[in-house]
This record gives sequence, C-alpha cells and structure tokens, in this order.
Amino acid sequence: RALSGPEAFDAVRRTLEHPAARLLVLAAVWALAHHLFAGIRHLLMDLHFGVSLATARRSALAVALGGGLVALATAWRLFA
Repeated sequence: RALSGPEAFDAVRRTLEHPAARLLVLAAVWALAHHLFAGIRHLLMDLHFGVSLATARRSALAVALGGGLVALATAWRLFA
C-alpha cells in the first residue's frame, strides 16, 4: 500500500507511528530474532556441536539473551 502513492505512504507512516503498532512491530522483531537464533542453534546441534546438557543449556540461554538484546535495540530505536 505504501508504494501506491504519497498519500498512501503517509497513511501507512501515521499508522506505524501509533504506540500499539510499534508494540506489534517490537513483538514481531523479537519473535523473528528468537526464531533465527534458535534455528541456528538447532542447525549446530544437528552437526553435533553443543549437544551435551551443559552446552545445550548455555546455548538456550544465549538464544534467549540474543533475542532479548535485539528486542531492546529495536525498542530503543522505535521509542526513542
């Protein structure tokens, strides 16, 4: 819709400036980042890297922290 003309672009921009839309974007970014990091973790585990219990727990924590850091950086950018 934003590519159909200047008026439509402004309408989309105004919609995305709403706090609820920004929260939705933030949730989507967190979900995508978490999914990406978890996918990389599982691919490495398929290659037999990090399959011990201690290493698997550390990599799970790294996935959670990585997704959280991406979400924090996004929140800083969206709400600053």
